[in-house]
Amino acid sequence: MREIEKLYPKEFNYLDSDKYISNDYDGHIYNVFMQLGRIDALKYIETKEIDFLNYAKDNTDKPQLIAAGPFLVIRNGWKEFVAKRKPFIVHINKGVEAIYEGLHERRAHQISTLDNSNSNIGCWDDNVTTKLINGIYEDISKSEAIENISGHFNRITPTYKSYSNCSYDSETLRNNPKNIKT
Repeated sequence: MREIEKLYPKEFNYLDSDKYISNDYDGHIYNVFMQLGRIDALKYIETKEIDFLNYAKDNTDKPQLIAAGPFLVIRNGWKEFVAKRKPFIVHINKGVEAIYEGLHERRAHQISTLDNSNSNIGCWDDNVTTKLINGIYEDISKSEAIENISGHFNRITPTYKSYSNCSYDSETLRNNPKNIKT
């Protein structure tokens, strides 16, 4: 038995902010964008992330394991959540190249599985890995996308790190999970 299993209770609430947000949209965050369009989706997501924080803050029947969307830590209510719940926060660091590759693979998957006739397909990555050109969200160059990703993560990562109790590299977790000390 791994050491971490001895430290933490077997019963906990698993909360995923993206699932919470997209509950009314068949449980997938991209459906929010597909149905609402980018601007309305972003407003909706911000409102629902604040609702999620209030829900998580007050849901105290069991310990929680929370999968947080990338901007949850900058939402109104985050500080109150942390003050009330005093969570143990793990920052999972991922390199910009790996993020780009993940977004690029995700986009290819979306194009092959989602309704391509929907004009909102790809809008969630607008000005990150896609750009609206003649009414269609198209991939931008890798160098421009990496620059955009880098800008977003340079702004948000210090906030995540300031709240985290520990930090792990995503590639280490993926490739050598047994070597992680808990």
